[in-house]
Amino acid sequence: MAIRRVADATAGLLWLQDKIDLCYGPISHFAQGRERKSMPGIKVRDGEPIEKVLRIFKKQVEKAGVIGDLKKGQHYEKPSVKRKKKAIAARKRRIKQLRKMGRGA
Repeated sequence: MAIRRVADATAGLLWLQDKIDLCYGPISHFAQGRERKSMPGIKVRDGEPIEKVLRIFKKQVEKAGVIGDLKKGQHYEKPSVKRKKKAIAARKRRIKQLRKMGRGA
């Protein structure tokens, strides 16, 4: 049972690594015209449990925003839609900032 779990986790890591290579690799069409981000990666010590390694790797991937980049690249978004989303996000950030300052919106 433990061997299968390790194999499943390893397969999951390999699948995720392939997706990251798509987004951050040297021949990526997603990364063209944008600055390159450092690719998430961890060093595994001998005897370290695979569950811990997987958890650390997932956290790094989430922090780097890899999954969001992959989802953004799945379909074309018109520039007008991008501008509109950007404006809405800025408005939300501003309202949140005003709430933190105690003024209310």
